[in-house]
Amino acid sequence: MKLHVHGTAYEQGRQLGAAAADLIRENVRQASALLPNVESGFDPGAYTAMTRRNEAWVARVYPELLEELHGIAETSGLEYFDLLHLNLNTDVAYARAYSMVLNCTQVVARGPATADGKTYLAKTRDLSRGPTRHVFLEREYDDGSSRLEIQIAGQLTLPLGINNYGVAVGTSGQWSSRVVVDLARGDQAWHIPNLQPVLRCARSADEALEIMRDQPRVAGMNMTVVDSGHAYALEITSDEVRVSEPSDGLLVRTNHYVSPALEHLTPTPSENQGTFDRYARASELANAAHKSINMQTMWQILSDHVPPPKQSICRHAGAENAGRTYAGMVFCPQDHAVWATFGNPCDGVQYKLAA
Repeated sequence: MKLHVHGTAYEQGRQLGAAAADLIRENVRQASALLPNVESGFDPGAYTAMTRRNEAWVARVYPELLEELHGIAETSGLEYFDLLHLNLNTDVAYARAYSMVLNCTQVVARGPATADGKTYLAKTRDLSRGPTRHVFLEREYDDGSSRLEIQIAGQLTLPLGINNYGVAVGTSGQWSSRVVVDLARGDQAWHIPNLQPVLRCARSADEALEIMRDQPRVAGMNMTVVDSGHAYALEITSDEVRVSEPSDGLLVRTNHYVSPALEHLTPTPSENQGTFDRYARASELANAAHKSINMQTMWQILSDHVPPPKQSICRHAGAENAGRTYAGMVFCPQDHAVWATFGNPCDGVQYKLAA
């Protein structure tokens, strides 16, 4: 589904809720179904109280999120608290239950690596459990800012997109049994990084980097951020951000940290062999096309398949809980454009939009 929404955050929420109610309702159902599957000790009362305390903090630091959720609730027929659950990502909802869900691949090529000197950020969104329903948004705000956004419908805190300044972001999860979530800090922090402020406010990749450094959080992830002149890979933990720049114009990230300083948090091959398979394959393909990369090259990387038992970049439904690719996208800051599909990238580009 592709939608154009405009106005205030509340007004955009009303438009999103009216148009995508069925998708959002299914995502709420899938997210709620995860709760009984979390580690022992789940207490619904404590979960609700934690979410409400976090809501009070969000109301102070980023009220736009709650305003949009109220708008969605009004027109979708969904309960506001269910939307909070989908967005505040409390420990039970994300850091444990979702820990192995976001198995995605990111590739950045710029400058000397590309045929035209432009910058490209390519990404798959791979999920092994819900929520899985997506929507493509064109957002326009009253202050003149805008962005193109791929969103898990109703989950506003994890947008993938590009804004009117040409700042684009991508993400992939990073989990191992050694990642510890400190819930004592959870009342006044994001439970995973919130990418909304980056796409809403950042005028450059450097500003995006500072926003993420300053953001309180209790869990991390891998993130890429680019503009027309710069590109960074951010390895985010609960208390630090490790930054890497492209090597000869290329960056690849999957679901493990690359920085030696974070090696103790990286999954082992027995915990997640697929992240190492996809990292090696994406690096191989990007290096093989060095100096000649364009949008089509990046899409070919996202569409790549390898024989089992190695894990492909473009993943199809197979064994239970093994994960599959639900979306693919390529952003270009110079063109203020995104090419995207909902489903497997090997099926081809479904949308092309320019901001």
